[in-house]
Amino acid sequence: DTVYVADGKGMKINLEKAYPAEAGVLSYTREGALKDGRITVTDEVSLDAEKELIFNFISFEKPEITPSGVSLGACEMTFEESLTPSVEEYVFDDVRFNNTWKRDGVWRFRLKGKAKAGKFTFVIQ
Repeated sequence: DTVYVADGKGMKINLEKAYPAEAGVLSYTREGALKDGRITVTDEVSLDAEKELIFNFISFEKPEITPSGVSLGACEMTFEESLTPSVEEYVFDDVRFNNTWKRDGVWRFRLKGKAKAGKFTFVIQ
């Protein structure tokens, strides 16, 4: 289910059914909003036990890990201190991506942590 905010600058989506039963996802919602030149994404997760959580993000620019978050060219993403960032290059192995995106790959940065439940906010500005 997806719900859009009346002003057209936000949404809320239920993601729990995107995961198989063995993942143990009891509930998972994502809210996104664009306000005052900043994008805020909030994921609220509830699992059947404490597990590793991995939040993946893709960028054309090479992300740089900074003391306050992740730098994405002219933007910076901040996130919960309980999450550990890492960056890796993803080279396309399918020529259709190269032809569509006009590049050989993208950058993926991952934020990892452990929790049974939590609310995780990512702000890009």
